[in-house]
Order: sequence, then C-alpha cells, then structure tokens
Amino acid sequence: MIASVKRWLRTSWLTRDLYQRLYDVKHQREERLANAALTSDGAKVLADFQDVMRKLDAEWYLAYGTCLGALRNHQFISHDLDMDFYLCPKPEAGIEEVKNALSAAGYRHHHDYQVEGKTAECSWERNGVNFDIFVLEEKPEGYGCYLFNRFPDSSYSQEHEFSVSLSTAPHITGKREIDLAGVMVPIPANAEDFMKLYYGENWIVPDPSYTWENSLPSRKRCTKRGYYIQY
Repeated sequence: MIASVKRWLRTSWLTRDLYQRLYDVKHQREERLANAALTSDGAKVLADFQDVMRKLDAEWYLAYGTCLGALRNHQFISHDLDMDFYLCPKPEAGIEEVKNALSAAGYRHHHDYQVEGKTAECSWERNGVNFDIFVLEEKPEGYGCYLFNRFPDSSYSQEHEFSVSLSTAPHITGKREIDLAGVMVPIPANAEDFMKLYYGENWIVPDPSYTWENSLPSRKRCTKRGYYIQY
C-alpha cells in the first residue's frame, strides 16, 4: 500500500514536481552527512573492516573511487560518500561468509543486489560510514562484477527490479598494499589498469565533470535482471 502511494506521488502530474524537490532536499542532506562521516571516521571503519577480513582470510581489495583516492593522494576523495571494496570469493571466504562475519561484528547490513538468487553487491554501515562490497569473479559474460541501474530504455515489472551490467575488469596480477588515510590496505598489483579502464588514461588528474555515465563503455549490458533487497 505504501509503495503504491509513493509511486502515485512520484508519477502524478499533481505531485511529481513537489515530490522531486522534497526528495532532492532529503538526498542532499543524506549526502552531506555521509561525506562528513567518511571524512571523520572512515579510517577507523576501514581498519576495523580489515581486521574482520583478516580473521576470515578473505581476499579483498580497494575498488573504484576508494582505490582512486588512495592512488592519487592516499586519502578519500573529498566529495566521496562511501567506500568501495572488491571481494574475490574463496571456498572458505565467499560473500555469505563475509556477510555473516560483518553482522557478527556489529556492522549494519543495509541492502543487497542479487542476481539469480546470489548476492553480487552488498552495502553496509558503521558509525555513519557506508561501504559497498562487489563480488569480483569470472562470469559467463567475462571477468568483473555486476552493477545495477535503471535505464530509460528498459521496462521493469516491479519497483526493486534492476538492469544488470558487467563492470569489466583486468585480471588481477597480484597484490600490493597502499596507505589510505593512515591505514595500509590491499589493492591489485595492476590497480593502475583498473583506473585507466574506469576513469580514462588521464585518471591521475581529477576531472570535476566526471559522472558515473563516463564509465559506461567499461560495462557490458546483460540480459539478466537484478533485485534489490533491503534489510
């Protein structure tokens, strides 16, 4: 019932403009709070996360903008809202084992994106600091991890259904450590190849005009559908 009312408020010509303005105000406030939490407590949450992963002997790496900030100046990107991590699953330390360990350690599980009943991405929070874990592995479409969006050229049968894209990735050639906000954490040995793929050859120089749409050439649209599950 609530979902139906929200959908009507969002789409009706009587209320959609007001609904969008209210949504934007709420969203901007949430972004300010998320950025402030990352700036003040991100390093502590990162160190705690690393302890959990070490106990599991999980194979993980910094990903996307978090890796970019570490490579550029060993800090979180000033306008970033969360941390991004890759998980390379092992039989004893896959995504379900990681989720169980984080829950036991007191992290708040926010949501999952699932494909064919399996978690491909999950989001967590601690002390107001948010982070996403992306499952990086060989897929039928190639090596990489799945990302989830709603596109104007697609139709969806339910509110929590999403289009699935494979975010392609170079095969990892090894591991090295890097300082991020005073914490030594793992990145792929060939992390620069990842950055070139997602942010272009000139990735080391910040681009104020960059948006996530710039990385679309590094994605392959799939015929699969993903589903958002909130906790």
